[in-house]
Amino acid sequence: MLEFYEAYADYRVIAQRCEQLVAHVAQAVGYDGDLSFEPPWRRETVQDAIRDRTGIDIFEHRTRDTLAAAMKEKGFDAPDDDSWAQLVDLELISKHVEPKLMQPRSSWTTRSSSRRSPSATASTRAWSSASRRSSTA
Repeated sequence: MLEFYEAYADYRVIAQRCEQLVAHVAQAVGYDGDLSFEPPWRRETVQDAIRDRTGIDIFEHRTRDTLAAAMKEKGFDAPDDDSWAQLVDLELISKHVEPKLMQPRSSWTTRSSSRRSPSATASTRAWSSASRRSSTA
């Protein structure tokens, strides 16, 4: 895992630097596999990633109960003890988004909901599927 910060750089700059670093390392070690680590990597919002893979728009279901109902209607698990954020993260992202990311773990999912992380804001949080860690710019 790599974690780094750059003063006055937002998540887009950090993502670009990370892409360049990974592509350079892959080339330096002579990686010759099926995956392409060449930038730019695909970017999509958390909302779009979930909607495209499950048919559920998490921002149309802003309460725990309405999201759970939508998930159950689609045949997905919605544990009674899970909060809205846990349903999004543990059920939808972990089970239905991450397993289907192509170019495994070389995609950025941006604009994480502030409900997932108390310090998140729409413009300053990035969630990388590569490490499932967010970095604040």
